[in-house]
Amino acid sequence: MATLFSGFTLALLLAFAKREGQAANLLLSAALTVIVLKTGGLSPILLPALGPLLYFYVRRMTLPNLQFARKDILHFCPLLVTYWMPGWLVLISVVIYIYLSHRLIQHFYNRLQPVLMDRPRFAFRRLDQALYLLGLLCLLWLFNDAWSFAVAFVLIGVAAEVVLKLDSSMQPATAVTDRYDAKEKSRRVKEAVAANRFYEDAELTLTTLAAKLHIHPHDLSRIINVGMEKNFNDFINEFRVRETARKMRDPANGHLTLLGIAYESGFNSQRTFNRVFKEMTGKTPAEYKNGLKKELPNDKLAISSHLPPVILRPGSPPNWAAVKLNRNYMIRNYLKIAWRNLINNKILSLINIGGLAVGMAVVMLISLWILDEVSFDKYHNNYRHIAQVMQNVNINGEVKTSFHQPYPLAAELRKNYGSDFKSVAMSTLPRDYILALSDKKLNEQGTFMEAGGPDLFTLNMLKGRRDAIKDPSSILISASTAKAFFGNEDPMAKVLKLNNLDNLKVAGVYADLPESTTLAGLAFIGCWDRYATNYRLSGMREPWGPGIVNLYVQLADNADIGKVSLKIRDEMLRHLKPLSAKTKPALFLQPMSKWHLYREFKDGKNTGGQIQYVRLFGIVGVFVLLLACINFMNLSTARSEKRAREVGIRKAIGSSRSQLIQQFYGESVLCVLLAFLAALLLARLNLPAFNQLAAKQIIIPWNSPAFWLAGIGLSLVTAIITGSYPALYLSSFKPVKVLKGAFRVGRLASAPRKVLVVLQFTVSIVLIIGTIVVIRQILFAKDRPIGYNQDRLVAIPIRTIELHQHFDAIKEVLASNGTITEMAEADAPPNKVAGTTNGVGWPGQDPKLDINFGQEDISYDYGKTIGWEFSAGRDFSRSFLSDSSAVIINQAAADFMLMKKPTENHLTFFGQQFKIVGVTKDIINRSPYEQVQPMVYFLAKWPGGCLLLKINPKMSAGKAISNIASVLKTENPQQPFEYHFVDQEYAKEFGNEERISKLATVFAGLAIFISCLGLFGMASFMAEQRVKEIGIRKVLGASVFSLWQLLSKDFAILVFISIIIASPVAYCFMHNWLRNYQYHTDVAWWIFIVTAIGAISITLITISFQSIKSALANPIKSLKTE
Repeated sequence: MATLFSGFTLALLLAFAKREGQAANLLLSAALTVIVLKTGGLSPILLPALGPLLYFYVRRMTLPNLQFARKDILHFCPLLVTYWMPGWLVLISVVIYIYLSHRLIQHFYNRLQPVLMDRPRFAFRRLDQALYLLGLLCLLWLFNDAWSFAVAFVLIGVAAEVVLKLDSSMQPATAVTDRYDAKEKSRRVKEAVAANRFYEDAELTLTTLAAKLHIHPHDLSRIINVGMEKNFNDFINEFRVRETARKMRDPANGHLTLLGIAYESGFNSQRTFNRVFKEMTGKTPAEYKNGLKKELPNDKLAISSHLPPVILRPGSPPNWAAVKLNRNYMIRNYLKIAWRNLINNKILSLINIGGLAVGMAVVMLISLWILDEVSFDKYHNNYRHIAQVMQNVNINGEVKTSFHQPYPLAAELRKNYGSDFKSVAMSTLPRDYILALSDKKLNEQGTFMEAGGPDLFTLNMLKGRRDAIKDPSSILISASTAKAFFGNEDPMAKVLKLNNLDNLKVAGVYADLPESTTLAGLAFIGCWDRYATNYRLSGMREPWGPGIVNLYVQLADNADIGKVSLKIRDEMLRHLKPLSAKTKPALFLQPMSKWHLYREFKDGKNTGGQIQYVRLFGIVGVFVLLLACINFMNLSTARSEKRAREVGIRKAIGSSRSQLIQQFYGESVLCVLLAFLAALLLARLNLPAFNQLAAKQIIIPWNSPAFWLAGIGLSLVTAIITGSYPALYLSSFKPVKVLKGAFRVGRLASAPRKVLVVLQFTVSIVLIIGTIVVIRQILFAKDRPIGYNQDRLVAIPIRTIELHQHFDAIKEVLASNGTITEMAEADAPPNKVAGTTNGVGWPGQDPKLDINFGQEDISYDYGKTIGWEFSAGRDFSRSFLSDSSAVIINQAAADFMLMKKPTENHLTFFGQQFKIVGVTKDIINRSPYEQVQPMVYFLAKWPGGCLLLKINPKMSAGKAISNIASVLKTENPQQPFEYHFVDQEYAKEFGNEERISKLATVFAGLAIFISCLGLFGMASFMAEQRVKEIGIRKVLGASVFSLWQLLSKDFAILVFISIIIASPVAYCFMHNWLRNYQYHTDVAWWIFIVTAIGAISITLITISFQSIKSALANPIKSLKTE
């Protein structure tokens, strides 16, 4: 409210006060009104007008005679589409208008005629500073709306300054009570300045001179203004001009240039020196020096006899004051020089800051992704003490790892190892169930868990207790599930129906689990006892056989997970029958910290998982930033000859090497800070695309101190890396050689730059080769024959018995209306394995062989529906009554059983004999990167897990799905309609690799882009350094092609060396990566050829612009240059 009131008050004062520049004030008043309305939350739709209003305000101030034209109204056109403009675009437009306003002020200064000490250039200094601050705050506003208040405060300050400005340009006269005293003190000040030669300090200011003279700056200012009737700059520059004239007449200074004499006399700018000298003498420095040979010196510059030095106060200033002041001015000078270098070398600055910004933005996004990955499951309070019981089994000499355990194991762990565990809890594998409230039915993912499970996972209960599921008729639901069924009503004690069978009472509501947890998406948790009763677990024939539950434990506070794993290792062996015990099952504990990142096992060992991508992208992010740092170092050292004179002069007047190193580090820090701000903007703008690419929901934690500390740390490390080599290299120049003009950069000096260029392109080429191999592996797996026809094949899960009972009716209706051509029932879709079994036997079986077959129960017409192909035998048929005791196997099973003529043999299934009637070609029913599992297919004797429907190709998919939904709603109203296209589900198997390939493509592209940016800058400097050589060669008859070849070959050679180094590195890395897949492509030779041609082509294209431009330049102009 304070902002609103203050802003409106100032806006009204500006609008109605009668003063000079009323039109400009009205524009500023309008701009202030817009921002105040936005911060007050009253009318943000006017925000697009803020930029144009500020621009026209500055234009009115700098060009008062320029009238507002009709076409200027076009600047306010974005107001018409405000509702459709994203907020970030509006702010970007404001920043652009602020920059244009700054350019207006610069143009105003450029139109000024040179006058004494640039006083007119201070006219809009405060306004320009306010524009800089507004631009920065608007960029910060992109990330957090709170910065809008800061923008409002700045505009209020600008308006307040205008309001408080006096109407009259007359200034009150200075009251001088003792002019004689001021005159006397001014004489003593002159003598002190002349005697101590204070004027030779190029950074001398009123404050530093006052400190040296031990008087207050205000007193010194009054003495100079009243006693001498001049300002401080005029006073000091008179001494400097006299000293310059004296040195011009002194033969001992004949070896110095005019600029050298000026610097020694205290000037720090050639432009200021020339202007001041001409204003005071009427001649330029060169004209004055030439006149010394013909005439006497100007009378105004006659050297007056120096009076004895007068010290205003005895003693010298305290040493600490001088040191502190010198340090402050030194830092200010470093920043000033750094800023001038940025402005004077715009292309170089853009390449450096742009490259660093891209690199830092990549590091930010990758770091946020890595943070999301490594913080997986940390939502649970007992994160460090929770583990899952796992099992290694030996099958045919290969150790397989199982995540699921037999259910009696939980009781044994509690009984035998109770001191090692705080809690042991079983949970079913999460799957979809039907939850219903009256006519409202939803498919929701749920699990059944023992009563200690919710407490083990420390669920955040919003209502009820965690242990409420002790009651078999109770259920815990998530907050989103409660909202979906009950809205804003209290769900407690309300009844939900599960799978149209069980009525369960809501006994608690827990907060939705985050996406970065293993249990994410869990809509409800039911009582374990109800599950055990419904599925008659106690009556299982072999309860210690199949693994059907997830088993979680919470370790005791003093328990060591490694030692507990050794304790429970052989627990399974004590309960298995001899036939099953030959698999040598070994239990172990997998801590929660490894559930997400270390999920892959090979030969019983934890080989990794998602952690390999965390490491990979972490390395990629570091290398992308390193490439940008290399650009900075290369371009900084390539300009060594241009900076050599500056270094020489600084060393000659007393600068130490450590001070020069600080200066160059200061330049690096300034560039990195600007790059960091740009990187924040790039990261914010590209975060949505990155989230979509990485399948994440990452946000930038603007309010987190850790984030900003990490950003500052990243900036400091980047500044140290980028500034180290240039600072050490440039500060090592010898001043004698530099000032004599004998300094030349030798061949050895360019060697580090060449090494860095080779390193840049080596990294880029490795990334390109890796990206091509990843894409090739995906295409290779996609081209693998899947063994069936998945086109227009739809899978519908069976969750109610009615769907199975009405199978024939549904098929008849859909076939009669032309929706489908075939329909079948099965345990699972063809791209999944319903279950595994070790109960298969056959004649001649090796008794030592361990069995692990996939098992699928199917209906008639299954083969016709999915379109599988037979390598021998036939499909199931209603024409053969004996098919009830028949089996179909796949080719992998026939090969495993070593059957040459499988259809002439039989196999047994838990002792029952089945005739092999057909052998199908292998179907990809697991990961497309793995070997096909041996499969057995039986005719189903009970309801399956899904319906499979083949849509008629003559009907559109949308209409067919609509027809299917209508029929199922009629025949099976108890189940919500849900379907999946099998080809789309199969495509998800490539999701992880495709995300990796896309990310790798982006990072490889950024790497080559950053490398080419540096190469472009290097080519520009090389062409500039060899401009005379090119001119001479052209005069002597060299062709454009020969000159292009001359300038390009060095870079092409460096890239060729990079290719030689990168190729074996990329081969080894990608060859090892492909070994993670059982079914994989190879690293083909042509990949290296294509990459090499591409890298060299990109290099030549990048440098050709500068090379051809230099080759086409007029040699007359280049030969005239110094």
